[in-house]
Amino acid sequence: MVSAAREMKTLRASPNAPQEFVAAGCQRCALLQQCGGMRNERALLTCIDQFCNCDGDCDNVCPNHPEYAKRVREIGGFGTHRMGPPQQRDVRLPVYVPLIHHGYCRHSKLNVEAVAICPYDFLKLENGRYVSRVNDQVSLRQKFKISDHSKLILCGTAKDKPLERYWSHRRRDKTMDVIAQVKPCLYIAPNFSMFLDVPRHDNLFNIKRQLLCISELSAAGVSVVPHISATMPKDWSNWRSFLDEHIEIQHIAFNFQTGYSKPHVGSKALSLLFQLQQDLGRDLSLIMIGGSQFLSAATMHFSRLTVIDSTPFMKSFMRRRLILNGTGKQTWVKYPTKLGTPIDHLLHMNAERYASQIARKAGYLFN
Repeated sequence: MVSAAREMKTLRASPNAPQEFVAAGCQRCALLQQCGGMRNERALLTCIDQFCNCDGDCDNVCPNHPEYAKRVREIGGFGTHRMGPPQQRDVRLPVYVPLIHHGYCRHSKLNVEAVAICPYDFLKLENGRYVSRVNDQVSLRQKFKISDHSKLILCGTAKDKPLERYWSHRRRDKTMDVIAQVKPCLYIAPNFSMFLDVPRHDNLFNIKRQLLCISELSAAGVSVVPHISATMPKDWSNWRSFLDEHIEIQHIAFNFQTGYSKPHVGSKALSLLFQLQQDLGRDLSLIMIGGSQFLSAATMHFSRLTVIDSTPFMKSFMRRRLILNGTGKQTWVKYPTKLGTPIDHLLHMNAERYASQIARKAGYLFN
C-alpha cells in the first residue's frame, strides 16, 4: 500500500476534511469529475504536486510522463464510453469456496459444491504467445482434478505480474474467447493495483482497465464479477453509479488480502462496501477474497457472503491437518505422509472442516 515514511502523503481523504472540500489546485484538472479531487491535509496541492517527481523514471500513469498520451489511448480515455454492457448470471454460491492451484499429488477429483481456479495457473506466455494449457471445461477439470459437479469460479485477482501479462496479450491472442470455452459460472475481474502514493491518473487508469476487461469478457459470453477497487470517496461513488446502472449485477468481489488484511483497514473497507449496498437500495452478494477474519462482521451487513481462499489447499500440500475443538478454534497439525502418497483424503477433509468453520463464523451452523 504505502510506506510508513510516506504515511502522511496519501491519496486517502482526511477524516477532518469537510464533505464538499476539494484542494484548490484540483479545480482546474480535466479529470476532476471522475476523480473528485484531493481531500487530504495538503489543501493547495494536487496529486501531481504531491506524488510526481517529474523525471519520467517510473511506470506511473501521469501527465508528466513522456508516454502518458500513449497510455490514455491504450484505454480509450478515462470515461466509460465505447464499453459494452456487463454480463452476470445470478449463481448461488456456498459460504466457502476453496481456491485450487494445481492437481499435483492427487489421484481423484475434489468433490465440493464449488471450486475457484486462478486463470493465470493455466494461461501462460510461451514463445511470445499467451496460450492456455486447457482447451475447455472438461480438460480444466481433468488438469486441476475437480469434480464434474462442482461449480467453477475463475478468480482473476492476482499480483501485478500475471495481471500485466494478461492485459498485454489478451486482445492479440483472444484470451477472452479462451476463457469463454472454459464456461465458468463466474469470472472475478482483475484487480489492477490501486496505490496510495501515485497521481490519481494511475488509479483511474487501472479502474478503467478493469472495466474494459469486464466489457470484453462479457462480450465473449463470460459472466463477470466486478472487483471493487477504490482509494478515494469518488471511486466509491463511481462504483455506485456503475452498479445502479447495471441492476443485473448481484455479485461483487473485494480482495481482503495484502494491505486490507490489517484489522482497521479491512474493517473500514467492509463499512464502505455496506454503505455501497445501502446507497444502491438492493442486496448484494459479497465475494470476499481472503478476509475470513472479517466474516463475523460481514454477516451483520450482507445476507449473501462467500469466502474464497487457498488455505485448505496450501495446508494440505504442506501436509497439515485441520483440527477443530468444540468452540471452533482451529489448529493445523503436522500430517506426514510417505513419499508419493496422494493427498486426496487430506485435502477433502481439510476443505470440509474449514468450510464448516467458515459457516459457523457466518452464523450458518450452531453448536
